[in-house]
Amino acid sequence: MKAVYRNIRAGFDDNLTDYLSEHSIAQAFHHNALLVVSNGDQARYGSITSKWEHFVEWKRNVETDKGRVDAEALLDGMLAKERLLDLVENFSLFDDSRAGGTRKIVARNHQVLGVNNAVASVQRQEELKRKYLFGERLIEYRVPMPELLKAAEAPLPGVTDVDPVHTEDAGEDELPLVKRAHRDLGRLGVFWHTQGSGKSYSMAFFAEKVRRVVPGNFTFLVMTDREDLDDQIWRTFIGCGVTDEKTPRPSSGKELQEILRGNHRFVFSLIHKFNQSVTEPYSERDDIIVISDEAHRTQAGKFARNMRLALPNASFIGFTGTPLFKYDELTRRIFGNYVSRYDFKRSEEDQSTVKLVYESRGEKLGIARLDLNDRIAEAVEKADLDPDQTALLEKLLGKDYEVITADDRLDKLAADFVEHCSTRWQTGKSMMVCIDKVTCGRMFQRI
Repeated sequence: MKAVYRNIRAGFDDNLTDYLSEHSIAQAFHHNALLVVSNGDQARYGSITSKWEHFVEWKRNVETDKGRVDAEALLDGMLAKERLLDLVENFSLFDDSRAGGTRKIVARNHQVLGVNNAVASVQRQEELKRKYLFGERLIEYRVPMPELLKAAEAPLPGVTDVDPVHTEDAGEDELPLVKRAHRDLGRLGVFWHTQGSGKSYSMAFFAEKVRRVVPGNFTFLVMTDREDLDDQIWRTFIGCGVTDEKTPRPSSGKELQEILRGNHRFVFSLIHKFNQSVTEPYSERDDIIVISDEAHRTQAGKFARNMRLALPNASFIGFTGTPLFKYDELTRRIFGNYVSRYDFKRSEEDQSTVKLVYESRGEKLGIARLDLNDRIAEAVEKADLDPDQTALLEKLLGKDYEVITADDRLDKLAADFVEHCSTRWQTGKSMMVCIDKVTCGRMFQRI
């Protein structure tokens, strides 16, 4: 605590840093739950291993509240009896998954609010299960015939422009081929927290709190669509002591089938492991919770269909750093509505994400097309594109693809990129995003 006229950071630099040194009273903090730094006007909290940039403000008690940064917001909000006990019991982790030793993680404001919303969704799901007995929850379970699947996935003769959103919506229950007695059965919601907001830790907090406060013998199936994401989340869970290295990670679809017929606390897998034709459920348990990372991707295809046929009574929660588009009814139909929202603007205000500044270079280079951004925005509005939909992107952009990837345009972009990075930066990183892999390779050669 510092005087109100002192900068709040002085409490960290002049007091805590000294207390935690090996020549002072560091042992007095061994059982410390969390730290609060304040000058009476402002306040931030963190852990004994937090650097100053990881001390954060408690801005709101409900996601819809307007944010406040004064000390009173933290004292009356975070330090209220029930909320403080919740924070100590359910929102502290020790992570040794990264270099530099074990770090104590205390959840940020948005993580506490989001995870508690998600846990409340699980509790509502349990109420629905009590209302609808086990044999009454599924009113339809249809396994499509293989020849029908092939026909459905093949393009129609003469059709060159297909709207993917409306195609999926053509039959309200075509995915997941499982119709339930209540529209919210199995749907825990969409957990939208923007990039850099700590979704892996939020998943760990969520799983641990469900196990503590919701009666049951839950299995958590953590589902991703990329090996690097799967590995990152797996290592985070192990590093935080949520699970261990013996946790199943199937190497094939058949192995996944066998694992899900068992009773494991956690299973980590790629959605591509659901590559076996499903003629009967892998498990009919109703206490399996599927945590789907990057839920807006790969949730409308064959693998996702197989997953829901394999686990007809499971509950699904989708984690994503990308907002759902206006017409993305498919993701909502699979997971339900938003259960938590922490968008880029709030993340930037909380300094969880660096400020994004856009500088148009098109006019300077003489390659600007005044209507191009509008046309691309319109295309993206119609379909939430991912790397597997390059062909669809080319269709939507039409002739613009040839303009965007023309040799003369790429030459100018490469020269400008090299000049920008070499003359304006002394250190740092940069990223170039291209329309597809081929264009990326062409730009790499030029740079």
